[in-house]
Amino acid sequence: MRFGLGLLAGMCMAAAVAVTPAKADGEDYFSGGYLGIIGGWAVGNAAYQFNTDGWYNTAAGQSFSIPIAGPPTGGVIGYNWVQPDGVVYGFEYSLYTALGGVSHWNTPSPLIGGQTFDLKGHWFSAFTPRVGMAWGRFMAYAQAGPAVAHLIAIAHDNPNDLYNARRSMVPGVALGTGFQVAVTQRISIGAGYQLLSFAPLNQVGESQDSNTDAYAGPATATDHSIRYTSHSAMVRLIYRFAGHGEDGGMGYPMARAPFDWSGLYLGGFGGSIWQLGTTVGYNHVFDRFVVGVSGQLSAVNLIQNRNYGLSFRVDANARAGLIVKDNVLLYAETGVGYTTFPVNGGVLVHIGGGMEVAVSDRTTLFAETRAVFNFDTGWQEGNVLAGVNFYPRR
Repeated sequence: MRFGLGLLAGMCMAAAVAVTPAKADGEDYFSGGYLGIIGGWAVGNAAYQFNTDGWYNTAAGQSFSIPIAGPPTGGVIGYNWVQPDGVVYGFEYSLYTALGGVSHWNTPSPLIGGQTFDLKGHWFSAFTPRVGMAWGRFMAYAQAGPAVAHLIAIAHDNPNDLYNARRSMVPGVALGTGFQVAVTQRISIGAGYQLLSFAPLNQVGESQDSNTDAYAGPATATDHSIRYTSHSAMVRLIYRFAGHGEDGGMGYPMARAPFDWSGLYLGGFGGSIWQLGTTVGYNHVFDRFVVGVSGQLSAVNLIQNRNYGLSFRVDANARAGLIVKDNVLLYAETGVGYTTFPVNGGVLVHIGGGMEVAVSDRTTLFAETRAVFNFDTGWQEGNVLAGVNFYPRR
């Protein structure tokens, strides 16, 4: 009798193992949401093209290129889906900058003596869908998608104490490839290559006096464009949040599917204009579509307040998004705000988008890029935000 019961139990266990689907290759190391830091070295060039005769050139059609270089550092947020055959699909949002920019500084003009050019790659963000292949603890991937750069270009006429400055966000593309090696089920390291190529930055208008910032007249104007391209070698350290059904180290799965995106949420964030703030918002879900509103209050220029003074900003936003996976929301956003910032302050309108990833049943991480329109000065520097949202449940 005991032998028969033991045999029956053994047969049942074998049958259960036989019908339990095997995990995909690499699923325990790369599936689900992740957060990481990146850093490396970038080189490239800034291609100058003069459209007319102006103060900083001698004839229309003149052109030259200047090498750029710098150490970009920043962060990524993303989500991977590992298929049964080991194929990996995913999305990644990256944001990085450099203290001195990926740039060139005080470069002598090849056209006119005594003049110099600066170009600072201030910050970059990219949204890159990816495809890859996982073999156990190793994953290789390629990714491509839209990118945005904030560039600062300044031409100096040193003998006459004049300068011509242009600050703007410019669109472009990001292409890259790389690999990751899992050290543990949560932590992986990797390296890769990325190409960034952006639309021309147009620098048009009068120069200004270096001492008073007063405009110096139409004769000091320029009309030229700058095309920015960089090649980066990057290393990355990635922390992967628990996937569906995995124990996140707290005795329960950290990312239950599907995540409930509806209802009230509270959050905190940081921004690229030395900004810290808080958010309160509300989402409504229609099938896989999300619409919502939010309000934000933030302090601006927290570190550089010696230059311009501490300021405050309030924003009212509306967003619409698509739940591309139970734990991943892609969204577009627009809103209106007011800032007391002395430079380009007043009423602002912004438009942008980002990605939000659930890392527990109540908590998400997000990152987004915004282009900002000022009613007095037109399109200006823009902003990037990253932070955490908490969804209290009834």
